Amino acid sequence: MQGFASACFAILWIRGLGDERAAAEIIDSVERLDGVVSAGFARREPFVLSVGYDRAKTRTQQLLDYIRDLGVEAKIVGC
Repeated sequence: MQGFASACFAILWIRGLGDERAAAEIIDSVERLDGVVSAGFARREPFVLSVGYDRAKTRTQQLLDYIRDLGVEAKIVGC
């Protein structure tokens, strides 16, 4: 990321993944988005997705819309 001021994390609640393979596909897809630097599910709460991104390049709503377009239910629960 270019600077601390543009760094942000979005916390999303995800439902409808099915299995670990589907979760891995979500992570791979999200990490390919412009501005996303990391994505991963919480170990103890596999329905919580954390996405690190550059807010100068993308917005939380764009992340949410993209994840929903992948066919899973998602809500922003923190940023």
